[in-house]
Amino acid sequence: MPTSSRVIVGVFEDYPTAQRAADDLVSNGFSRDSIDVTANERFADVASGNTGLTGRDPKDTSGGGIAGFFRRLFRTDDDDPSHYEEAIRRGGAVVCVTTGDEERAAEILDRNGAFDIDERATSWRQQGYTGSRTARGDERERAGASDRSLPVVREELHVGKREVVRGGVRVYNRVEEQPVEEQVQLREEHVHVDRRPANRPATEADLRAKDEVIEVTERAEVPVVSKDVRVVEEVVVGKETTQRTERIKDTVRRSDVNVEKLGTEGRPLANYDEDFRQDFQTRYRSIGGAKYETYAPAYQYGYSMASDPRYHGRRWDEVESDLRDDYERNYPKSKWEQVKDSIRYGWEKVTGRR
Repeated sequence: MPTSSRVIVGVFEDYPTAQRAADDLVSNGFSRDSIDVTANERFADVASGNTGLTGRDPKDTSGGGIAGFFRRLFRTDDDDPSHYEEAIRRGGAVVCVTTGDEERAAEILDRNGAFDIDERATSWRQQGYTGSRTARGDERERAGASDRSLPVVREELHVGKREVVRGGVRVYNRVEEQPVEEQVQLREEHVHVDRRPANRPATEADLRAKDEVIEVTERAEVPVVSKDVRVVEEVVVGKETTQRTERIKDTVRRSDVNVEKLGTEGRPLANYDEDFRQDFQTRYRSIGGAKYETYAPAYQYGYSMASDPRYHGRRWDEVESDLRDDYERNYPKSKWEQVKDSIRYGWEKVTGRR
Protein backbone atom coordinates (compact mmCIF):
# COMPACT_ATOMS: atom_id res chain seq x y z
CA MET A 1 0.00 0.00 0.00
CA PRO A 2 1.62 3.34 -0.99
CA THR A 3 2.60 5.73 1.80
CA SER A 4 1.60 9.38 1.51
CA SER A 5 4.47 11.86 1.52
CA ARG A 6 4.66 15.40 2.76
CA VAL A 7 7.24 18.14 2.48
CA ILE A 8 8.97 18.88 5.80
CA VAL A 9 10.62 22.30 5.89
CA GLY A 10 13.42 23.39 8.25
CA VAL A 11 14.80 26.93 8.38
CA PHE A 12 18.43 27.54 9.40
CA GLU A 13 20.64 30.53 10.13
CA ASP A 14 22.91 30.03 7.12
CA TYR A 15 23.64 27.75 4.21
CA PRO A 16 26.49 25.69 5.82
CA THR A 17 24.22 24.78 8.74
CA ALA A 18 21.43 23.79 6.37
CA GLN A 19 23.83 21.69 4.30
CA ARG A 20 24.96 19.83 7.42
CA ALA A 21 21.33 19.09 8.22
CA ALA A 22 20.82 17.74 4.69
CA ASP A 23 23.90 15.54 5.04
CA ASP A 24 22.56 14.24 8.35
CA LEU A 25 19.27 13.34 6.65
CA VAL A 26 21.14 11.39 3.97
CA SER A 27 23.24 9.57 6.56
CA ASN A 28 20.01 8.54 8.27
CA GLY A 29 18.58 6.91 5.18
CA PHE A 30 16.75 9.73 3.43
CA SER A 31 17.24 9.91 -0.32
CA ARG A 32 19.41 12.74 -1.61
CA ASP A 33 16.87 13.30 -4.41
CA SER A 34 14.15 14.00 -1.85
CA ILE A 35 16.14 16.80 -0.18
CA ASP A 36 16.46 20.37 -1.41
CA VAL A 37 18.67 23.03 0.24
CA THR A 38 17.73 26.59 -0.70
CA ALA A 39 19.64 29.77 0.14
CA ASN A 40 19.65 33.35 -1.08
CA GLU A 41 22.48 32.69 -3.54
CA ARG A 42 20.16 30.51 -5.61
CA PHE A 43 18.01 33.50 -6.44
CA ALA A 44 20.77 35.98 -7.26
CA ASP A 45 20.29 35.85 -11.03
CA VAL A 46 16.70 34.62 -11.22
CA ALA A 47 14.17 36.36 -13.47
CA SER A 48 10.47 35.64 -13.80
CA GLY A 49 9.12 32.54 -15.50
CA ASN A 50 10.84 29.19 -15.87
CA THR A 51 13.19 28.86 -12.86
CA GLY A 52 12.99 25.26 -11.69
CA LEU A 53 14.12 26.30 -8.22
CA THR A 54 12.61 23.33 -6.42
CA GLY A 55 14.95 20.96 -8.25
CA ARG A 56 12.01 18.71 -9.08
CA ASP A 57 9.89 20.47 -11.66
CA PRO A 58 11.90 22.59 -14.10
CA LYS A 59 8.82 23.19 -16.22
CA ASP A 60 7.01 25.00 -13.41
CA THR A 61 6.19 28.53 -14.59
CA SER A 62 4.27 29.77 -11.60
CA GLY A 63 6.68 32.66 -11.06
CA GLY A 64 10.37 33.12 -10.31
CA GLY A 65 12.39 34.50 -7.46
CA ILE A 66 12.09 33.76 -3.78
CA ALA A 67 8.36 34.39 -3.53
CA GLY A 68 7.64 32.19 -6.55
CA PHE A 69 9.62 29.34 -5.04
CA PHE A 70 7.63 29.38 -1.81
CA ARG A 71 4.30 29.83 -3.57
CA ARG A 72 5.02 26.67 -5.53
CA LEU A 73 6.16 24.90 -2.37
CA PHE A 74 3.14 25.77 -0.21
CA ARG A 75 0.59 26.30 -3.00
CA THR A 76 -0.79 29.26 -1.10
CA ASP A 77 -0.50 33.04 -0.80
CA ASP A 78 -0.97 33.30 2.97
CA ASP A 79 1.60 34.79 5.37
CA ASP A 80 3.59 31.60 5.98
CA PRO A 81 5.47 31.67 2.65
CA SER A 82 6.40 35.29 3.28
CA HIS A 83 8.01 34.29 6.60
CA TYR A 84 10.22 31.74 4.84
CA GLU A 85 10.94 34.28 2.13
CA GLU A 86 12.05 36.78 4.79
CA ALA A 87 14.33 34.17 6.36
CA ILE A 88 16.00 33.65 2.98
CA ARG A 89 16.36 37.40 2.45
CA ARG A 90 18.07 37.70 5.84
CA GLY A 91 20.77 35.22 4.87
CA GLY A 92 19.11 32.04 6.09
CA ALA A 93 18.67 28.74 4.28
CA VAL A 94 15.79 26.27 3.97
CA VAL A 95 15.93 22.48 3.84
CA CYS A 96 12.92 20.75 2.25
CA VAL A 97 12.61 16.99 2.48
CA THR A 98 9.80 14.99 0.89
CA THR A 99 9.13 11.95 3.03
CA GLY A 100 6.54 9.74 4.63
CA ASP A 101 8.56 9.58 7.85
CA GLU A 102 7.70 13.08 8.99
CA GLU A 103 8.54 12.77 12.68
CA ARG A 104 12.04 11.41 12.12
CA ALA A 105 12.82 14.03 9.48
CA ALA A 106 11.59 16.81 11.79
CA GLU A 107 13.68 15.46 14.67
CA ILE A 108 16.84 15.47 12.52
CA LEU A 109 16.18 19.02 11.34
CA ASP A 110 15.57 20.21 14.92
CA ARG A 111 18.75 18.73 16.33
CA ASN A 112 20.76 20.40 13.57
CA GLY A 113 19.55 23.86 14.55
CA ALA A 114 16.28 24.50 12.68
CA PHE A 115 14.49 27.44 14.31
CA ASP A 116 10.79 28.21 14.82
CA ILE A 117 9.79 30.42 11.90
CA ASP A 118 6.78 31.91 13.72
CA GLU A 119 8.88 32.96 16.73
CA ARG A 120 11.49 34.45 14.44
CA ALA A 121 8.78 36.34 12.50
CA THR A 122 7.62 37.87 15.79
CA SER A 123 11.14 39.18 16.36
CA TRP A 124 11.33 40.53 12.81
CA ARG A 125 8.06 42.44 13.28
CA GLN A 126 9.72 44.39 16.08
CA GLN A 127 12.25 45.50 13.47
CA GLY A 128 9.58 46.65 11.03
CA TYR A 129 8.80 43.44 9.18
CA THR A 130 5.11 43.38 8.22
CA GLY A 131 4.73 39.70 7.39
CA SER A 132 3.13 40.33 4.00
CA ARG A 133 4.13 41.65 0.61
CA THR A 134 2.59 44.59 -1.16
CA ALA A 135 1.09 44.16 -4.57
CA ARG A 136 3.79 46.41 -5.95
CA GLY A 137 6.46 44.17 -4.48
CA ASP A 138 4.91 41.09 -6.11
CA GLU A 139 4.76 42.89 -9.43
CA ARG A 140 8.41 43.93 -9.17
CA GLU A 141 9.51 40.36 -8.42
CA ARG A 142 7.44 38.92 -11.25
CA ALA A 143 8.97 41.58 -13.51
CA GLY A 144 12.43 40.33 -12.56
CA ALA A 145 13.44 43.26 -10.33
CA SER A 146 16.56 42.43 -8.34
CA ASP A 147 16.35 44.97 -5.49
CA ARG A 148 17.39 43.32 -2.26
CA SER A 149 18.64 44.60 1.03
CA LEU A 150 21.20 43.41 3.56
CA PRO A 151 20.72 44.60 7.14
CA VAL A 152 23.65 46.19 8.94
CA VAL A 153 23.33 45.00 12.53
CA ARG A 154 24.99 46.40 15.62
CA GLU A 155 24.82 44.74 19.01
CA GLU A 156 25.08 47.19 21.89
CA LEU A 157 26.33 46.43 25.39
CA HIS A 158 24.24 47.84 28.25
CA VAL A 159 25.67 47.49 31.75
CA GLY A 160 23.31 48.02 34.67
CA LYS A 161 23.37 46.96 38.27
CA ARG A 162 21.13 45.24 40.75
CA GLU A 163 21.35 44.63 44.45
CA VAL A 164 22.13 41.14 45.67
CA VAL A 165 22.53 39.66 49.15
CA ARG A 166 26.17 38.70 49.67
CA GLY A 167 25.80 37.43 53.26
CA GLY A 168 25.85 39.12 56.66
CA VAL A 169 26.33 38.70 60.37
CA ARG A 170 23.82 37.63 63.01
CA VAL A 171 24.79 38.67 66.55
CA TYR A 172 22.86 37.41 69.58
CA ASN A 173 23.55 36.73 73.25
CA ARG A 174 22.82 33.75 75.44
CA VAL A 175 23.33 32.94 79.12
CA GLU A 176 25.42 29.95 80.05
CA GLU A 177 26.12 28.53 83.50
CA GLN A 178 29.72 27.75 84.19
CA PRO A 179 30.97 26.01 87.35
CA VAL A 180 33.58 27.94 89.34
CA GLU A 181 35.57 27.22 92.52
CA GLU A 182 37.05 29.46 95.20
CA GLN A 183 38.83 28.66 98.48
CA VAL A 184 38.10 30.45 101.78
CA GLN A 185 39.58 29.96 105.29
CA LEU A 186 36.87 29.31 107.88
CA ARG A 187 37.47 29.46 111.67
CA GLU A 188 35.60 27.13 114.04
CA GLU A 189 35.50 26.98 117.87
CA HIS A 190 35.14 23.67 119.70
CA VAL A 191 34.44 23.36 123.49
CA HIS A 192 36.03 20.50 125.28
CA VAL A 193 35.48 19.37 128.86
CA ASP A 194 38.24 17.55 130.71
CA ARG A 195 37.90 15.69 133.98
CA ARG A 196 41.15 15.64 135.87
CA PRO A 197 41.65 13.48 138.94
CA ALA A 198 42.50 15.61 142.04
CA ASN A 199 43.39 14.91 145.67
CA ARG A 200 43.84 18.14 147.60
CA PRO A 201 42.18 19.82 150.57
CA ALA A 202 39.09 21.88 149.68
CA THR A 203 39.39 25.60 150.01
CA GLU A 204 36.87 28.27 150.86
CA ALA A 205 36.60 29.03 147.16
CA ASP A 206 35.79 25.45 146.43
CA LEU A 207 32.93 25.58 148.91
CA ARG A 208 31.46 28.74 147.37
CA ALA A 209 31.41 27.20 143.89
CA LYS A 210 28.87 24.53 144.66
CA ASP A 211 26.04 26.29 142.74
CA GLU A 212 28.23 27.93 140.05
CA VAL A 213 27.27 27.49 136.42
CA ILE A 214 29.83 27.82 133.62
CA GLU A 215 28.67 28.27 130.00
CA VAL A 216 31.07 28.21 127.07
CA THR A 217 29.72 29.04 123.53
CA GLU A 218 31.18 27.51 120.39
CA ARG A 219 31.46 29.78 117.32
CA ALA A 220 32.26 28.98 113.72
CA GLU A 221 32.58 30.83 110.39
CA VAL A 222 30.46 29.73 107.42
CA PRO A 223 30.91 30.84 103.77
CA VAL A 224 28.68 33.61 102.47
CA VAL A 225 28.29 33.78 98.67
CA SER A 226 27.31 36.86 96.74
CA LYS A 227 27.51 37.64 92.99
CA ASP A 228 28.40 40.87 91.29
CA VAL A 229 27.45 41.24 87.61
CA ARG A 230 29.83 43.31 85.50
CA VAL A 231 29.99 44.14 81.76
CA VAL A 232 33.38 43.00 80.53
CA GLU A 233 32.97 43.46 76.72
CA GLU A 234 30.62 45.05 74.22
CA VAL A 235 29.98 43.71 70.71
CA VAL A 236 29.06 46.54 68.33
CA VAL A 237 27.40 45.70 64.99
CA GLY A 238 27.30 48.22 62.17
CA LYS A 239 27.69 48.60 58.38
CA GLU A 240 29.87 50.72 56.19
CA THR A 241 29.22 51.37 52.51
CA THR A 242 32.02 51.53 49.98
CA GLN A 243 32.04 51.94 46.23
CA ARG A 244 34.25 50.25 43.68
CA THR A 245 34.60 50.40 39.94
CA GLU A 246 34.49 47.11 38.10
CA ARG A 247 35.54 46.76 34.48
CA ILE A 248 33.04 44.73 32.49
CA LYS A 249 34.48 42.92 29.49
CA ASP A 250 32.23 41.25 26.94
CA THR A 251 31.84 40.95 23.21
CA VAL A 252 29.22 42.47 20.95
CA ARG A 253 28.44 41.36 17.49
CA ARG A 254 28.18 43.53 14.43
CA SER A 255 27.61 42.91 10.81
CA ASP A 256 28.88 44.94 7.92
CA VAL A 257 28.05 45.02 4.27
CA ASN A 258 30.99 45.00 1.88
CA VAL A 259 30.40 46.44 -1.54
CA GLU A 260 32.51 44.70 -4.15
CA LYS A 261 32.82 46.25 -7.56
CA LEU A 262 32.42 43.76 -10.33
CA GLY A 263 34.42 43.70 -13.53
CA THR A 264 37.57 45.38 -12.18
CA GLU A 265 39.68 42.25 -11.92
CA GLY A 266 40.20 42.11 -15.66
CA ARG A 267 41.77 45.56 -15.91
CA PRO A 268 45.47 45.60 -16.88
CA LEU A 269 48.11 46.52 -14.34
CA ALA A 270 48.90 49.79 -16.09
CA ASN A 271 45.41 51.08 -15.32
CA TYR A 272 46.21 50.94 -11.60
CA ASP A 273 49.61 52.61 -11.72
CA GLU A 274 48.24 56.09 -10.95
CA ASP A 275 46.23 54.76 -8.00
CA PHE A 276 49.24 52.89 -6.62
CA ARG A 277 51.46 55.96 -6.90
CA GLN A 278 48.88 58.16 -5.18
CA ASP A 279 48.55 55.67 -2.30
CA PHE A 280 52.35 55.57 -2.03
CA GLN A 281 52.50 59.36 -1.67
CA THR A 282 49.81 59.32 1.01
CA ARG A 283 51.10 56.32 2.94
CA TYR A 284 54.90 56.62 2.77
CA ARG A 285 55.69 60.29 2.18
CA SER A 286 56.65 60.69 5.83
CA ILE A 287 59.41 58.06 5.46
CA GLY A 288 62.60 59.78 4.45
CA GLY A 289 64.16 58.47 1.24
CA ALA A 290 61.22 56.19 0.39
CA LYS A 291 60.87 55.57 -3.34
CA TYR A 292 57.90 54.26 -5.24
CA GLU A 293 60.12 51.77 -7.08
CA THR A 294 60.82 50.08 -3.72
CA TYR A 295 57.12 49.43 -3.05
CA ALA A 296 55.93 48.94 -6.62
CA PRO A 297 56.54 45.12 -6.54
CA ALA A 298 54.30 44.91 -3.45
CA TYR A 299 51.45 46.77 -5.17
CA GLN A 300 51.91 44.53 -8.21
CA TYR A 301 51.89 41.41 -6.03
CA GLY A 302 48.58 42.47 -4.49
CA TYR A 303 47.22 43.09 -8.00
CA SER A 304 48.30 39.69 -9.31
CA MET A 305 47.01 37.73 -6.30
CA ALA A 306 43.62 39.49 -6.43
CA SER A 307 43.31 38.33 -10.05
CA ASP A 308 44.31 34.76 -9.18
CA PRO A 309 41.28 32.39 -9.54
CA ARG A 310 42.31 30.61 -6.31
CA TYR A 311 41.38 33.68 -4.30
CA HIS A 312 38.39 34.91 -6.27
CA GLY A 313 35.56 36.23 -4.11
CA ARG A 314 37.50 35.97 -0.84
CA ARG A 315 38.20 38.72 1.67
CA TRP A 316 41.64 39.94 2.70
CA ASP A 317 41.43 38.50 6.21
CA GLU A 318 40.63 35.10 4.70
CA VAL A 319 43.71 34.99 2.47
CA GLU A 320 46.30 37.08 4.32
CA SER A 321 48.05 34.09 5.89
CA ASP A 322 48.33 32.25 2.58
CA LEU A 323 49.54 35.37 0.77
CA ARG A 324 52.18 36.00 3.42
CA ASP A 325 53.58 32.48 3.11
CA ASP A 326 53.64 32.76 -0.68
CA TYR A 327 55.21 36.24 -0.61
CA GLU A 328 57.97 35.32 1.85
CA ARG A 329 58.74 32.23 -0.19
CA ASN A 330 59.06 34.17 -3.44
CA TYR A 331 60.60 37.35 -2.01
CA PRO A 332 62.88 36.17 0.81
CA LYS A 333 64.78 39.48 0.92
CA SER A 334 61.63 41.56 1.51
CA LYS A 335 59.91 41.84 4.89
CA TRP A 336 56.18 41.26 4.83
CA GLU A 337 55.34 43.73 7.63
CA GLN A 338 57.04 46.58 5.76
CA VAL A 339 55.08 46.09 2.55
CA LYS A 340 51.88 44.45 3.78
CA ASP A 341 49.85 47.67 3.52
CA SER A 342 50.92 48.12 -0.11
CA ILE A 343 49.98 44.52 -0.94
CA ARG A 344 46.62 44.92 0.74
CA TYR A 345 45.93 48.16 -1.11
CA GLY A 346 46.69 46.46 -4.43
CA TRP A 347 44.45 43.52 -3.47
CA GLU A 348 41.52 45.66 -2.36
CA LYS A 349 41.81 48.05 -5.28
CA VAL A 350 41.48 45.21 -7.76
CA THR A 351 38.68 43.48 -5.85
CA GLY A 352 36.70 46.72 -5.64
CA ARG A 353 36.98 47.23 -1.89
CA ARG A 354 38.86 50.52 -2.31
